[in-house]
Amino acid sequence: MPVPRPESTTPTGSAGPAAGAFFSLGALTLTVQAVLLREFFCVLHGSDLAFAFALAAWTAITAAGAVLAGSRRSWLPRCRALWPWGLVAHAGLAVAVFLSIRRWGAQAVIPFHGYLLIPVFLAPLCLVGGLLFPWYLSAGRLTPSQAWSWEVAGGLAAGVVSAVLYYHGALSAPLLLGGVVVCLAVALGPARARRRAWAMVPALGLAVVLPFSRPGEALECRLLGLRYAPGRVLAAANTPTAAMAAVAAPTGGVTVFENGSPWPAAEATPARAALLAALSALPPSGGPRAVVHALRSGFGPALAALPGGSSWQLVEADLAAVAFARRYRREGADTAPAVPFTATALDPRGGGWGLIAVLSPTPDGLLVNRALTREFAAAVRSALAPDGLFVVAVPVAPGFTHPGQEAWIETVREVFREGFPAMAERRTDLGWLLLIGAAAAPDLAAAARRLEVRCPGLSPGVTAEARGVLLGEGILDLDRLAGPAAAAPTARRAPVNRVGDPRACFRWLEFRGRLVEEAPRWWQWLFRERTASWAAVLVAALAGLGWCGRPARSVQGVFWASWTGTAALITAVYLYQSLAGAAFWAVSLLSAASLTGILCGTRVRPTPRRDALAALAALVPAALWLLHGHLGGPAGVSLAVLLAAVGLAGAALGHAFARRGGLAGAPPGGRLYAADLLGSGAGLFLGGALLPWWCGFEAAAVLAGLAAAAMLVADAVRRRA
Repeated sequence: MPVPRPESTTPTGSAGPAAGAFFSLGALTLTVQAVLLREFFCVLHGSDLAFAFALAAWTAITAAGAVLAGSRRSWLPRCRALWPWGLVAHAGLAVAVFLSIRRWGAQAVIPFHGYLLIPVFLAPLCLVGGLLFPWYLSAGRLTPSQAWSWEVAGGLAAGVVSAVLYYHGALSAPLLLGGVVVCLAVALGPARARRRAWAMVPALGLAVVLPFSRPGEALECRLLGLRYAPGRVLAAANTPTAAMAAVAAPTGGVTVFENGSPWPAAEATPARAALLAALSALPPSGGPRAVVHALRSGFGPALAALPGGSSWQLVEADLAAVAFARRYRREGADTAPAVPFTATALDPRGGGWGLIAVLSPTPDGLLVNRALTREFAAAVRSALAPDGLFVVAVPVAPGFTHPGQEAWIETVREVFREGFPAMAERRTDLGWLLLIGAAAAPDLAAAARRLEVRCPGLSPGVTAEARGVLLGEGILDLDRLAGPAAAAPTARRAPVNRVGDPRACFRWLEFRGRLVEEAPRWWQWLFRERTASWAAVLVAALAGLGWCGRPARSVQGVFWASWTGTAALITAVYLYQSLAGAAFWAVSLLSAASLTGILCGTRVRPTPRRDALAALAALVPAALWLLHGHLGGPAGVSLAVLLAAVGLAGAALGHAFARRGGLAGAPPGGRLYAADLLGSGAGLFLGGALLPWWCGFEAAAVLAGLAAAAMLVADAVRRRA
């Protein structure tokens, strides 16, 4: 029976340079990931499909590099003096890929098949990053688990620093440059630890100061010119969730871009004034009114000119982005200040809100998707007055709706049918579709009579257009005005946008449905609803591959533990955001908890009981989905539960890696490293995207969790035999 061999802490030679090399590799890798993922997100106009493609490609190609280098050790130079130059090459490729992505973003439209170019961009960078791990490990100064723990520690440190800097507005190009400088200072610095630490001080200072300095902003604007050519980039700014740029066109005028997509111009047009006047007249009582994304949609000047508009509560998801845009769109200072879009932003006032309106800014962006989960609609209804209304306004072309946009509109309809006793729709000649939810059927004729009382002083044309919104042509279904949701057939499908349904995650995270619908046929065939039996067959086939050949059997425990760790992190991020709203710090904390759990797991001495606990940790994602209905308490309690769950799954991964690498006859470190990467990629793409799309999150999590637990138990039994 193989027994764990003690991991020597004093292998041949000093472990200090090797530890520094692995720490630098982890820090550089995570810094580059953070920057490049944001670049893909911006170039592909805010689509989170960029994250799916980029992360899956990153893990797969890096794993290929690790396996290739591990199987060809004789090709790797043994001279330790060459180690730093591997990091230099890795950093140089990162900068080259960064510039290439920005140049790629100059295309006006990137079709769906353009996403398949992401692996092409990442291939050189990831192959080099993958071969560095087995190369550094070949010197024999650290065991695989020690080397991996140092790399994870570097990633954790870089992740925390990057999160803090991005939260405070660090710019991407100088942040990447600063990260490269720090990693090279560690790699090329003196051999002694104390001297290396002193050499890092100026590099750390440069990395922290440069992203906020004038030279850093000048560098960012210059490099953004690659994307926004032939325009001239006047200024750039980053928020936790958005990359902003103000671009002056050669013909004049300034356009503000958020994550690569232009913001609507802020103008007080008659159409916008008429829409706001109609919204003002809708609620029967004079309760307070709130509007979400008015400034993001360019309605600021129109709302400031509306009689009584200054009393409306403005709610925005990203106040820093709004402030940046207002500086360069030359909006008037008389627009009311906005409050952040938090879980308490729409708490009831007095007798409740008379009107809560959500303005979707662009026909294809639909950035308010995240606000329209079933949970949010229920919270809005509880905040409304007895006669209050919830209105979602979507810009549409008269007489035509894009199929992808129609799919999103149907999502809102389903949410309204479930959450409100009465609903109405109105497609106007002004290019807007209004979806109205209320406790009782709204009296639009009475609203038209209130129009001149609520909004005196409007021009005759605007008043006529507003009355046309309320009474004119365009009512799609009069029966829905009085049709209570309880009278709907009980056999109807569950709402599309809700926790537990994959479309809730993908649309809530702003996946573009149109990209799926306009995709090649093989993609449409792959991403369509199926029964749970399809998912079971795929998971069983994947588990069976783990027994095909000794190399696969030797690392299957690491593969499934990595799958579990990634799935737990994805589940926790989605559940917390669904429960408490978008939370940058919560996402950062959950990621840090996963890495911290990995570090702790590598230092736990393996025993049979701990092996069993590690196998049970594979059920964490399934348990979170099955218990998500009980996590609706205070946000702090929910976050604490999720942090503990993610940390436990990470500790199981660290334990599995250390356990397998510490046995006699252990597989090469490069193979273990590749198994970890492949498990993470599979957990992301299969467990977090494909299987949930087929059969729902709960079924996918339960199937994968049971398979992972069974494989981990079988692996432990096989090792004891």
